[in-house]
Parts: sequence; structure tokens; C-alpha cells
Amino acid sequence: MAVFWRSRSARFQDISHIEALERRTLLSVNFVPHQINGTQPSYQVAAADVNGDGKLDIVTADFLGTVSIFLGNGDKFGTFQAPIVIHDGLANGATSLAVEDLNADGRPDVVVSSGGTNGEVAVLINNGRGAFKKPKLVGVAPNSPYSVVVGDFNGDGHPDIAEANSYGVLSVALGNGDGTFQPYMRKSLPNATGENSLAVGDFNKDGKMDLVDANAIFGKVTVLEGKGTRKFAIGPTGKVGISATEIATADFNRDGKLDLAVGAGDGSITVLLGNGDGSFQLPRTYTVATQISGIATGDVVCPVKSAVSSSGMSAPTTLKPA
Repeated sequence: MAVFWRSRSARFQDISHIEALERRTLLSVNFVPHQINGTQPSYQVAAADVNGDGKLDIVTADFLGTVSIFLGNGDKFGTFQAPIVIHDGLANGATSLAVEDLNADGRPDVVVSSGGTNGEVAVLINNGRGAFKKPKLVGVAPNSPYSVVVGDFNGDGHPDIAEANSYGVLSVALGNGDGTFQPYMRKSLPNATGENSLAVGDFNKDGKMDLVDANAIFGKVTVLEGKGTRKFAIGPTGKVGISATEIATADFNRDGKLDLAVGAGDGSITVLLGNGDGSFQLPRTYTVATQISGIATGDVVCPVKSAVSSSGMSAPTTLKPA
């Protein structure tokens, strides 16, 4: 399993920064970097097979609002082709990106948010072969949307959208199963101040989708236990460092329990192995960049390996086993 993240630097550069952490063994979590070249400064990153060729691809969105795809070559080196732009001109730049099949056609679609008081949450439907339809907005977006994830939060079999903003508000829009969504329902997050990032999964193995909220100001990670009705209860909370700017989830040690990878403002990624009851083991931290501002996970080489990836504003990198 690999972890993809984006990093920030003191100045913008003309190359995207995509980095990956890939698990070295089945039982340990050790990572090494490998670079992926791009043409624009990437700001958000997600991983999926967007063109149906059985190879993992990378989807990125940059601070100019451009959404691009890096098609994977499926080789043992985890290499990718040159980026293909699928949307250009998202207002206020991208703040978050999620990839999921939203209309049950077997193709991964894209959800992307943009920041600011006039921020948007938009859906790009995949029409096959890696091409996408024009974006459609999801209702009236919350003020300053920062993080967006997709999951079935009410158990009806349709993917829903959950979004957290920079003011500690969680918004959930239930999906209709055809790529359209109902109006948002909103609630306050426990860590109300600062940027909040979300990850989705069944962390306590009760069959209902949960959320994990990472707060950039307090450096805390909080489990929001799903009730299967798009409502959530506050679960375990833990501190992971000086900040928790971004978060992603996967089963890194293949024990059947979801784990977390948390990016921090000091350039570190902290891995928390899950216990399967909504709680996590002691953190293991890796310093990988000057500042982490986005994470995604995916298998970049073969089905028995996973990885962690990021994009940012310097030379691109993927982390591979030593």
C-alpha cells in the first residue's frame, strides 16, 4: 500500500510534487521516495484506475483550479505518463479531491472542492477511457470548503459527500445514485477552529461508515462514529503532533483493520495502526517534506502492495520499498 501526499514550499515552482510512501513488508511500515514528473504545481491528489485498464492512476488538482490525470504504466517502478487535463478553471483553486463511482456505472468519478467564501464542491462524471463530463456543482457549498470525502453514510447503497470547512462545520449531502445529490445537512465538528481534513471508513467494524477529522490547529485526530443515518457521534480523540493538515486511510499492515496516515505542517507523516474498534495504536512518524498538505493511498505496483502519495509545489516523488 502506498501513501500519496502533497507538500508545500516557500515558493511556487513549475513542476508538480507527487510523493508516495510504499510499504516495505507486510508487517512493518517503512517507506522510501520515488519522484513522478509533472508540468504544473499539484495541490491535491487521489488515486484510482480512471480508464479501466487495471493500472492505478493519479488524479491531481492544483492551486489554479486545474484537474489532471497521470495514467499509470503498471510497471514495477510505479511510473506514470504525462498529465492529461480534464478540467481547467475551478474558481479559487482546489482545496480537496475525492475519486469514487457516483452513478453506479463502474467508472470512478471525481469530486473536487475550491476554497474561499465563494467556494464550490463540483462533480466530474467519468464517461469512459479516462475522459470526464463538464463539472456540476453540488448544491450551495459551505463557506470555505477545505476537505471532501465520499462514502455511504445512510446505508442506502448510494455514495454521499461529506465536506469539512475551515470553520469547523461538517456538511453531508446524500447521493441519489445517479451522480446528483440532495441539499447539505450541517453540524459542528469537535475541533471547531482551523482547517479540518476528513477520511472515511468503517473504523469500528460495525458495518456503518465513520469519519476521521484531522485538525490543523490542535494537531488532533477525532473519530466520528457513523450511525447509518448520516448522523455521527464523537469517538476516540488523539494528538499526533504540532498540526494535522491532511489524513488518509488504508490497511497498511494487512490485518483487516483500517489504519491512518496523517500529514503534519512540519513535513512529517504519522501512521496510526487501527485496532478495529475505532481506536489506534501508538503513532509512528516519518519526516518526508518541508510541509505536508495532502495525502491519498493506493496500490501503485501490484495487488499485494499499497502506497501513500502527495502533490505540492516542488519536484514530484513516489515512495517505494527499499
